[in-house]
Amino acid sequence: MTDKTIKILLGIIAINLTIQTVKDIGFFPIAYAQGIQKVAICDDLYTSNCATISYGGSLQVNDE
Repeated sequence: MTDKTIKILLGIIAINLTIQTVKDIGFFPIAYAQGIQKVAICDDLYTSNCATISYGGSLQVNDE
C-alpha cells in the first residue's frame, strides 16, 4: 500500500471513531414528543359556541 492510501484509511477510521464517541457521550440530547395537545376555539369561556373540524379537515366557524 502506498503512503497516501494508508493516510486515507486512517482518516476514515478516525472520522468513524469520532462519530461513535459523540454518539456515546451524548452531546446531542434526544428530544421526546409530549403527546397530542387539543385546542378549542370558542366564542366565550363559558359557552359551548366553539369551532368544529369538518370531515375534510377544514375549520368551520359558526358566525352567530
